[in-house]
Amino acid sequence: MSFSNKSVMVFALSYPVDVSSFPRKGFDLLLKTDAKERCKLADNHGLPSVDEFLADFRLRRWKKRGIRLQGCITASVIQKCVITAEFIENHITQTVDMIYIPQGSQLAKFFKNEGLQEILLDTKRSDRLEIFEGKEIDVGNIAEEFFELSIDPYPRKRGAFFKRR
Repeated sequence: MSFSNKSVMVFALSYPVDVSSFPRKGFDLLLKTDAKERCKLADNHGLPSVDEFLADFRLRRWKKRGIRLQGCITASVIQKCVITAEFIENHITQTVDMIYIPQGSQLAKFFKNEGLQEILLDTKRSDRLEIFEGKEIDVGNIAEEFFELSIDPYPRKRGAFFKRR
């Protein structure tokens, strides 16, 4: 079984980081979006608009070949209230703490258990682990994935409720 962090969606954000030439001390990264990227984000995620999007990340080497990505995504989006169908503004704040290890790394030991592949890894601080293939991880794609997960699926205008009959 092969593992891949590729998606069928064409991401609005892309910022590939070459892990093979990663700085020893890591680096901080601030991803700001322009109007075109915010429009593509809105289209990708079924939103009337994304008015603001910012990803503030710290990338550090983890266990020699891995990368630890920590930070926060903040955004301001326009959504339709599920009750009144009015447009409302929602603010998103999503923390990110992920560890990325290369496929074939000694850190990840695979074994078969009832037909499923499992990973044995003690990350101690982060409960999220991803395996990547190749020489790079796309931090823009990661930011967009976490953005998607943080969007309220049932936005509701303050004070709006269904009336019972």
